Amino acid sequence: MSFNEGLEVLLIHLEHEFTNKLLLEQALTHSSSDLNYNNERLEFLGDRVLGLVIAKMLLDEYPLDNEGDIGRRFSQLVMGDTLTNIGYRIELNKFIILKGVKVNNSIMADTMEAIIAALYLDGGFPVVKKFIYKFWEPLVKTLGIPPQDSKTALQELSQSKGAGIPIYTEVTREGPDHEPIFTVMVNVPRLGNSTAKGNNKQSAEQKAAHNLLFELGVSHDNKTH
Repeated sequence: MSFNEGLEVLLIHLEHEFTNKLLLEQALTHSSSDLNYNNERLEFLGDRVLGLVIAKMLLDEYPLDNEGDIGRRFSQLVMGDTLTNIGYRIELNKFIILKGVKVNNSIMADTMEAIIAALYLDGGFPVVKKFIYKFWEPLVKTLGIPPQDSKTALQELSQSKGAGIPIYTEVTREGPDHEPIFTVMVNVPRLGNSTAKGNNKQSAEQKAAHNLLFELGVSHDNKTH
């Protein structure tokens, strides 16, 4: 099966025939394949489009939830693991254009965001909303209130003790541009500090917060990713 023939399988999942085929190609192109023509800018847009649709979906589905509960549901629905799982469901891994690297969860999640942006730019809001509702609405309807994330738990703890807001600092960034490893330190005056690594800043910050909570002897049931 050629790439173009196989692409029809992806288009069936997307339920959209692209007017601008180059837009779809760009959404599938990882920076390892082309440093100038790739999907990084589309990732940025797709993240915002997904966030808007999911936020409205949650407000409609859970009209009695407070902001904190909505926020925790939202974080779980837009996290990398959720994007990755849906990416595999639509067989996106078969079509990502890259060079010298293999598809991993981070690349899959980023490409999903780029695909969402491409749907929005080519078909408009109704098209991308239909796609997001198709795959995310079942999750929204069955989602329990997830555990509080580590950064929020640490901030609430530090403020309750009059220690202010935790400060996160990027210590190092290692590895190639397309697959970096971040080391982040979190510091809370009078409570201490801790460091952790992650394949993006958000992940490293969550792990650092989780580690500091553990060092402080605070029970916390959130799993870091």
